[in-house]
Amino acid sequence: MKLPKFSKEVIIALELVAVAALMYILYPSKVFFQYNYQIGSPWTYETLVAPFDFPILKTNEQLLDEREQRASQIIEYYNYNDATGTAQINAFQASVPPSANDTLRIAASIVAMRMSDIYEKGLIPVTTKENSEVIFVKKEKRAKETPVVELYNVEGAYYDIYNEIAKKFNSATDSICDALKVKSYLVPNLTFDEKTTNAIHREAVEYISPTLGTIYTGQLIVSNGEIVTADVYQLLESFKAEYNNSYGISDINSSYKVGIIILIITILGLLLLNMLFTDEDILTDNKKRRFILCLFVLFYIALSIFTNLGSSISFMVPFPLIVLYTQAFFKKSFVFPNYCVFLLPLLFIPENGIKLFAINFAAGSVLLLAYPQLNRGWKQFLNVIILFAVSAFVYYSFTLRGSHEIFRYDFIYLAINALLVIICYPIVFLLEKLFSLVSNFRLWELSDTNNQLLQELSLKAPGTFQHSMQVASIAEDACRKINANGALVKVGALYHDIGKMMNPTCFVENQTSQDGESYHKDRSPKESAADIIHHVTDGCDIARKGHLPEIIVDFILTHHGTDKVTYFYNQYVNQGGDPADVDDFTYPGKKPDTKEEAVLMLADSVEAASRTLKEHKEENIRHLVNSIIQKKIDDGQLSVADISLKEIDAVRECFISHLLQIYHGRIEYPKLKRRSKNA
Repeated sequence: MKLPKFSKEVIIALELVAVAALMYILYPSKVFFQYNYQIGSPWTYETLVAPFDFPILKTNEQLLDEREQRASQIIEYYNYNDATGTAQINAFQASVPPSANDTLRIAASIVAMRMSDIYEKGLIPVTTKENSEVIFVKKEKRAKETPVVELYNVEGAYYDIYNEIAKKFNSATDSICDALKVKSYLVPNLTFDEKTTNAIHREAVEYISPTLGTIYTGQLIVSNGEIVTADVYQLLESFKAEYNNSYGISDINSSYKVGIIILIITILGLLLLNMLFTDEDILTDNKKRRFILCLFVLFYIALSIFTNLGSSISFMVPFPLIVLYTQAFFKKSFVFPNYCVFLLPLLFIPENGIKLFAINFAAGSVLLLAYPQLNRGWKQFLNVIILFAVSAFVYYSFTLRGSHEIFRYDFIYLAINALLVIICYPIVFLLEKLFSLVSNFRLWELSDTNNQLLQELSLKAPGTFQHSMQVASIAEDACRKINANGALVKVGALYHDIGKMMNPTCFVENQTSQDGESYHKDRSPKESAADIIHHVTDGCDIARKGHLPEIIVDFILTHHGTDKVTYFYNQYVNQGGDPADVDDFTYPGKKPDTKEEAVLMLADSVEAASRTLKEHKEENIRHLVNSIIQKKIDDGQLSVADISLKEIDAVRECFISHLLQIYHGRIEYPKLKRRSKNA
């Protein structure tokens, strides 16, 4: 069953529908907060009321201040030892001799009671910090925050006992305390726990509540026209954080879906219009058009994935690579507007889209100017520095406007972005193979006459080499006039006759007069025609063995189209041959279908024929060019070529102008007259 053939318009439409469907499917599943605001500017949207409860988040400055305050406040941790107090009280009571008088016995009873109360509350060592207001006391496996004023130190405990004895015995207090040696039995029963203190302090510093309070459903956040103050900005940031984290999951209504579809259609429409108005060949060339669409989808996928991972991570997507990839294959007039269209999804998908767009727009614009100057050797890494500097500058400019905070990780992501641009550039050679395109860098390499194939051509067939050089110059100039690819046609012209290396003396430009007579003298017209025709198939074989791009092979195959070897065909017919045997004299190529191939065919014929002119006057050159071009048109050799009559006229005038410059008149130098000896 044969598949139906579709017109180019239908194929283009189907491709765009497929891309649009893929974009819709890959659109991030999260609906991000899309309001834009900054401190000091009015709120230009509708009055915003909280649709749900959300916590008010502290700013980074507030968290930092609180952390510093916590770091300066160390709450010490003490272990309560009940055995210490019991042991000291028992020891004190045992120290009172049985022979002691009533005064000492009563005093000892008072001391023991006060010591019991003191040890119950806690006797703290002198190592406790003087400025400590509270400490943690662990008693019976429970830690309790206790004010220091409720505890005793040795001096305070002794003073308390001293006052109790003084109430009873007044003036004899000193002698009683000395006799009972009270102070020696006051030993701290709270011991400092350094390990636990450090652990608690560290936890207190590390864990700080990130919220200040709560905004409840229905509360006003900001009114239309209200100036966004620091407090309002903090409320909006808190609302955005909660919205993105919890309420951004796309339970999307139908109107939102329609909005996504309209955006996708708009972006693809702009992409299509850019192709149409800057380089229409891209739209009609399947390889070029599909390359652009695939590149767009590739970066769209990367943006969608990174957006779902996190807003800041989107900074790592190396959008400036688009500039390098498109610049490698297309004209500069197409590259910049195409890059702008590629960046449009940044304005709608990620929450920090405006900032991302500005950063990548600036970076890509600078790269478009810098890379042609810095694309060799170590200089390529200067682009990394330039890209990072431009990106960081634009990023920082947003913080100066007061609408964004600086995160050091963002600068790391921007640095990775700049590095990826240079690291990933060699992928252009893979894209060249996948889409059968030829990069400008590859064309530059192939146009170098020092490469092996061209050197071999210049040695084996020097006349053909000079002819190819002239054709390349004429064709390149003509392509510039009609906005075609001059670099491509130049390379095609340099290689279009490489098949002549296999049998150089068969062709007049490589012959002396004797060579010409000897080569074709004993051959029939059919044999001579076959030898000449063979340079097309030989050229294709040599080109493929030399790993030339297929697009260059097409120039070899089309530079004679399906024309005849007219000289030997006429000779054959004049000798009585059957005119119907035209196939034996016809080139086995195909008709050119691009502007560049058509220009090369015409330039090849015109340059070769111009060598036969005896007088290179303007009228002779004009007549020659007109007759050759008209014959190609009449023979249908340009019938499938994507070139208009207006463009053919421009090519015609360019050929005439170029040939007039090559064969311009030269002045005759006057001869020096000899003077007579007698003069």
